[in-house]
Amino acid sequence: MANRRSGIKLKWHILSHLGDSQLVWMYEETGVREYFSELFMRYLPLIYGMALKYVPDEEQAKDSVKRLFDVLLEEFDRSDLTNDVFRDWLYRHSHDFYVAYARQNRLYERNYFANRIESSLSDRAFECARILEAASDESEDLLDMARPYLTKHEYTCLDQFFLRRRSFRGISSTTGLLAGSVKRYIETGLEKMAAMPELEPVL
Repeated sequence: MANRRSGIKLKWHILSHLGDSQLVWMYEETGVREYFSELFMRYLPLIYGMALKYVPDEEQAKDSVKRLFDVLLEEFDRSDLTNDVFRDWLYRHSHDFYVAYARQNRLYERNYFANRIESSLSDRAFECARILEAASDESEDLLDMARPYLTKHEYTCLDQFFLRRRSFRGISSTTGLLAGSVKRYIETGLEKMAAMPELEPVL
């Protein structure tokens, strides 16, 4: 048993001293997953830091890193790194993964939000949400018009959710508000917007 353990330690000691290009070559030649795992793990701090930018919840970020490993391994098997640096390849594909991950998460939350509040908001408030969701010049004008009627938290949540396209968790991470509070501020903000006298010619 002792000899086996020392052999494992020696093996990983050797892997840690190999360069990225050597590990890439060894994985491509043998298909041994440990070589790719070593490449992935040496850049784990970079990957996890990127994850937290797109997935502010720490537990969800950790889960996303596990999913990313499988995605990258599959993509790596289809790639040719002859004229590419592994670190650059890893950064590029990890970035693409998290952009798509964040977009999917926002889409889920936006659909959930829309389905949940459609029955609880007034027709005028829901129309305000529809205008803001377009994230156009009209949306910015509408939110600017409403600013005097909104509290600081209501304005911030509406701005970040609709115009900045941030998720509930993303807003929570930048404001310190709970996700449930973010939803309530958005709902109350929309109702205040709907009650503005300036909206008569708009809606």
